[in-house]
Amino acid sequence: IDASHTSAGYVTVSYTSSARLKVGIQYGNGKTAYRDCPSGTTSFALDQGNGTYTVSVCQNLSGTSYRVVASQTMRVTIDSANAPYLISTSEVPFAAGDAVTTKAAELCKNAKTDEAKVIAIYNYMASRYTYDNKLANEITSGKITKYIPDTAATLKGTTGICYDFSSLFAAMCRSQGIP
Repeated sequence: IDASHTSAGYVTVSYTSSARLKVGIQYGNGKTAYRDCPSGTTSFALDQGNGTYTVSVCQNLSGTSYRVVASQTMRVTIDSANAPYLISTSEVPFAAGDAVTTKAAELCKNAKTDEAKVIAIYNYMASRYTYDNKLANEITSGKITKYIPDTAATLKGTTGICYDFSSLFAAMCRSQGIP
């Protein structure tokens, strides 16, 4: 758990495993929110603002049983309230120069305001994508148990589910500096 970017509104988790992983983020004494975590290195937003966070990496043992493999508590002061909503995360992945940021820049090149950028991205997505009922049914039936959107794959394709569309939309907006 790398807490060196907390002032920018996120922590980075690096863990490699063939087992299913979750990251738990607890703000203060509140409930812990668990998020699926891909194996490797991923950023997670600290979106509750300034305060104390406990971040835990959990590895699946079997079924719904997990064990904590690392945990860290940190006192966080975030430089900007919008900072957690401008970063790439496991659910909203993008990187400078990738296909997602390149397409967003292309769509927004003539937009003068954030509102115009949002409208350009929305219109592109609304005209291109259709809902993937088969994928949605596989997830809701439990046939697919681990699903994290792949923004690059969604961008390349023409179908997806709500999770895919919201992830791609957020990644494109964030890459344009829009939280």
